[in-house]
Amino acid sequence: MGGSHSFSGIGNLILGGTVWTYADDAAGDCLGWTGSLEVPSGGQRGQSFGLSVMHLN
Repeated sequence: MGGSHSFSGIGNLILGGTVWTYADDAAGDCLGWTGSLEVPSGGQRGQSFGLSVMHLN
């Protein structure tokens, strides 16, 4: 990767969590939904929000 980059300061705030909707310890199976929200709180405050939802199993 070419070029020179310099970053400083506090990055964006990322909030998230997982909800486990199914768990079977005996079979080793589980199902969860994870969501996260990236809030532009650092030097890039003028940028848009980021939202992510994942399915875990």
